[in-house]
Amino acid sequence: MFATHIDDELITAIKRSKAPVVLIGQDGSGYNIPSVIHDDYRVGYCAAEQLQRAGCRSVGFLGVQSDDIAVDRQRYDGFSNALNHLGLSTPQFHTQGQFSIDSGREEMTRLLADNQRPDGGVFCATDRIAIGAIQAITAVGLKPGKDIKLSVSATMKWRQLLHRACQLLPMPLSQRAVMLPKCYLKSLSKVEVRLPSWYWALTGCRDRAAKPPFPISKATFPNYSSILRTFFR
Repeated sequence: MFATHIDDELITAIKRSKAPVVLIGQDGSGYNIPSVIHDDYRVGYCAAEQLQRAGCRSVGFLGVQSDDIAVDRQRYDGFSNALNHLGLSTPQFHTQGQFSIDSGREEMTRLLADNQRPDGGVFCATDRIAIGAIQAITAVGLKPGKDIKLSVSATMKWRQLLHRACQLLPMPLSQRAVMLPKCYLKSLSKVEVRLPSWYWALTGCRDRAAKPPFPISKATFPNYSSILRTFFR
């Protein structure tokens, strides 16, 4: 389950779920929920280094709501600490909007209208916020990436669109792809799973009391993602 933030409603729903749940993007370990997360502090730190290499001396942060620990607080902490270590000034601003293109456009438009134009660059918390910021910068006749430099950690969906206007941060999707099936299968091993008779015939497993992960024939199931699609279609 992809999560933008954790609240009581989400925790309750996960606890009541009959199927194992693994959170992606938020740390649920404090609630005993398996999670696959990025090093968001490092993302913010790298953004500051990237903007500094691009010649920016004064920068700001377009963030999200303050209760988001990963994307707002940890990325901002890494960003501001890196600026301090690099001998640069603290962030010129720290806006707290939403996870949307509209929010990025509105926040950047407000900054430009209030004469708070970033002197150097902007670290955008998400790719959608960056797209909105680009729209706002372009609307006032400035060139994103030249007049105002942008740094963002973008998903594969938006990287092709953003690469000309933004400094792109690395996104460790391959690591997440490896960790997620392992984390999910570990969760499966803690619950009772009833499987149809055809599954046992396909796998050749004779021990029906066994818990997952079960012995799988590579010829039948070449990878664990196939198993998950078969079980939970």
